[in-house]
Amino acid sequence: MKRIIIYTLLFFVSTGLLAQDTDEETNNKRKGKITPLPAISYTPETGFTIGVIGDYDFDLANGDPSVSMSKVRSSLVFTTRNQIISQPVWQLFLPEDKLRILGLAYYKKESDRYYGYGNQPENAFIDYTTNRKDELVSDTINYLRYKQQKIYFENTVLFNISDGLYIGPAVEFEYLWDLSIVPDSVYIRNNSDGTFSNMEPETDPFSSFDLFEQQVGIRSGVGFQLLFDRRDNQFNTYNGSFMRLNNINFLKAIGSDFNASTFALDGRHFIELNKERHNVLAFRLFQQFRFSNDSLPPHASSFLGGKDLMRGYFQRTYLDRHATSLQAEYRHPLFWRFGFVAFASAGTVYGEDKFLDSNANGGFHFAAGGGLRVNINESERTNIRIDYGFGLDPESGYNSIQRG
Repeated sequence: MKRIIIYTLLFFVSTGLLAQDTDEETNNKRKGKITPLPAISYTPETGFTIGVIGDYDFDLANGDPSVSMSKVRSSLVFTTRNQIISQPVWQLFLPEDKLRILGLAYYKKESDRYYGYGNQPENAFIDYTTNRKDELVSDTINYLRYKQQKIYFENTVLFNISDGLYIGPAVEFEYLWDLSIVPDSVYIRNNSDGTFSNMEPETDPFSSFDLFEQQVGIRSGVGFQLLFDRRDNQFNTYNGSFMRLNNINFLKAIGSDFNASTFALDGRHFIELNKERHNVLAFRLFQQFRFSNDSLPPHASSFLGGKDLMRGYFQRTYLDRHATSLQAEYRHPLFWRFGFVAFASAGTVYGEDKFLDSNANGGFHFAAGGGLRVNINESERTNIRIDYGFGLDPESGYNSIQRG
């Protein structure tokens, strides 16, 4: 833990040292810019957060306006759910866009939910809470509440091999520990007659939850990324296309707890309907496959839900080996730096033998919603996002406030 804190502090210090050079740009380099802000946000996973966040935009492309400014974003936040999140993200674009270095790292002390596997998880729990009258009340919910700590790192180095086409090696590492079930959740089973009966937690409370007991440990992998990028801006696109094929192979030989191969295809297309007002129609297809002869824990499975995929569902509401999602979004400027968006999405998860089977384990899920955008950096098109999404499944409302 001390090492994690030291590395985090060193990163913030190094970012600050880089920032001191912003007024000393020479030659034809574009001037760097630091955008510090209080980190105030909300998602159902974290609750409200407060902390600090800063963007450092700087030029590694010798003033070439056709190459995006490089960006390092650092954040340290605390949440109302007693979580701690420390995260640097980097996107470096070198001269003539011949080399890109993209990555992120984070430390999280978090609480989360486990819904089980498939499109219709069958878990059922009694959750006990105390009301304002100090009375113990209970509610039946379909997820297990738990806490854990994790560190995560990923990095990709991409070499330009043709106009808009890049390829390069990728690495990924994650370590999870200190897992515990929130003690006031009690598991209940569905009896053969359709009724529920209470069951006190066992000595080993994870034994009833399939692969959940494997949620702690290490996944360590190497692979490659193939990227096609013809967007006009990497951070907030008006027009162009983007397609990324990512492969990571988790291997016991390099420290992973299991052997598995992941293939993920992320395709996006943007249409600028009005070049003066920048009305944009955006589409996204995300397809992920995970192949393994070993049992995969939840954190290594494909999923739907969260602030990026299927807004309208809690993160990792639906888990399985493979996942498919489609999303469409309309972006409309209002006045000054304000705009709004409307979005809709559909997705499903499935196992090895149910590729895109609409009848498999509950079929497709649908979500929709809208949000507000506030621009805080016009030159780099950096926005604050405030979204609310809802799904057709019960209790699926999802709202978030974040910077993107």
